[in-house]
Amino acid sequence: MYSGYELIWLFFCTSFWGWLLETVSAATHSWQKTMDQKFDDVRLKKIYPNALKVE
Repeated sequence: MYSGYELIWLFFCTSFWGWLLETVSAATHSWQKTMDQKFDDVRLKKIYPNALKVE
């Protein structure tokens, strides 16, 4: 059985890889492209006026 320390690192590593894949990948599926077209930056600013801009 794994110790708590090992389980935390396992969770950290899998979480990081998921974040990395999500960040690097572009919209490739048709539903992602549709969402990008329907919800452009202007519309999202109306929906989320207090959102922080991340570069």
